Amino acid sequence: MDSSNNNLSVTTVFYRFNKYANYYLIGYVLVLFWAVFNPLRLSGAQLYIWLAIFLLFPVYLAIGKNSFFYIRKWDERKLTISSAGIYVGDSFYRLSEIEAVAVTLHSFHDFVYSLSSDGEHEKRSEYGDRNYLSFRSNGEILDFQFFIKDYQAYKTLYLILNSWMNSNKSIVCKQSFPIEFFDQQVARYLSLK
Repeated sequence: MDSSNNNLSVTTVFYRFNKYANYYLIGYVLVLFWAVFNPLRLSGAQLYIWLAIFLLFPVYLAIGKNSFFYIRKWDERKLTISSAGIYVGDSFYRLSEIEAVAVTLHSFHDFVYSLSSDGEHEKRSEYGDRNYLSFRSNGEILDFQFFIKDYQAYKTLYLILNSWMNSNKSIVCKQSFPIEFFDQQVARYLSLK
């Protein structure tokens, strides 16, 4: 992250669709159909075991950390959002060439917060990977789901987006929480450490 001379930037990783995901889904459905409609006719207990395995498999995919079977995976390229534009790997999209931008800033990694006034109830934690960026440049639309590693990167990204809005770009920015909420929660949980 570079914050010198108003040249702010945040470099991060983003998800891409796993090219084998369609095959996983087709295989999953075929084996599930086989287990239910197979000519060998499984006994009741065997059928329940198969169904339990196949019902728990999507749950594993949803909550597991590093599964080979993920539908999405980290892209090898990096995403850099700066006051001058956006880098996707080696491709650079100048802010002046970007026609429209939509951003959803959800949170950053290990953001702990509480919606109650005492701060002790209903503590929640975020992973920082539910942030979205979509932009159009020269008629091409690019979409990304990206990761924000910490509070400093989130705050820098917030400043970059504010500078873009001040440059009269067509920008839609949605935040899950106002920046003041982040400031308050970060201060609260830093004081507890």
